[in-house]
Amino acid sequence: MDSTLIDRPARREALDLQALWVLVRVSSEHLVLPSASVLEMVRAPAAHAVPFTPDAVRGVAPLRGQVGPVVDMRTRLGVESLHAEQQALVALLHARERDHHAWVDDLEECVRDGRTFARTVDPHECAFGKWYDTYQAPTLELAWYLRQFAEPHARIHAEGAVVADLVRQGRQAEAAARVALARTGVLQRLVQLFQGARQLVTASAREIAIIVNVRGRSVGLVVDEVEGIDHLRPETLEALPSGFGSSDPAIVGTARTRRDDKTVVVVDLDALTESYAAAG
Repeated sequence: MDSTLIDRPARREALDLQALWVLVRVSSEHLVLPSASVLEMVRAPAAHAVPFTPDAVRGVAPLRGQVGPVVDMRTRLGVESLHAEQQALVALLHARERDHHAWVDDLEECVRDGRTFARTVDPHECAFGKWYDTYQAPTLELAWYLRQFAEPHARIHAEGAVVADLVRQGRQAEAAARVALARTGVLQRLVQLFQGARQLVTASAREIAIIVNVRGRSVGLVVDEVEGIDHLRPETLEALPSGFGSSDPAIVGTARTRRDDKTVVVVDLDALTESYAAAG
């Protein structure tokens, strides 16, 4: 075990691991905050920028009757902003939609020219299929929506295999008819799904501000999602491995939740907000 926790017995002993903790998600990280310090959970408020404050401070905003700092926890943890992450996903979905238009165009040209179709007919081997098979959606809503791609995506690639076989048999007219049907049918279904997915990604930018009380001050911590409330298992508290956030005074270590046995990062609110005092 890393010595970080051992060198700070007062911090470890001060944690009330028997109490309830609020579980939040920041990018792919799962953090816990002491529920006794949580005052409110609201949509992330617009913040007024304050010069010469740390990068993680978006600014100040009215928080529970007083002006306090609004802290972007993604920036605080050194991960990509939610906006940048969403824009990258929207761009990827645009690109994969264009891929399938080009795939059908090439299939049609192969039928017309009587040549072999060289693109993959395996739905797991195209760029979208490789991404789709490994992507972990950040929300249940998006995960449910993406499941709708499975059938039409497999079907359009299956059509490619059928068309390629018809061309090899010299049955160009039948092959051309199937391509035309695929273009107006299953391809359009995929286009609708891609459009809907992009809209869902854009609409899901609903950051949550956890308003916490730290030594009588209100501080807003902007997170991606509130996952629930749970107890921690005290015997599972460990320090992070050396070099993996172990030098960050705000990170006490990791523990596992009692109900779901999920590994979470335990946050020290006093240490987390200490450097933001001037912003408030």
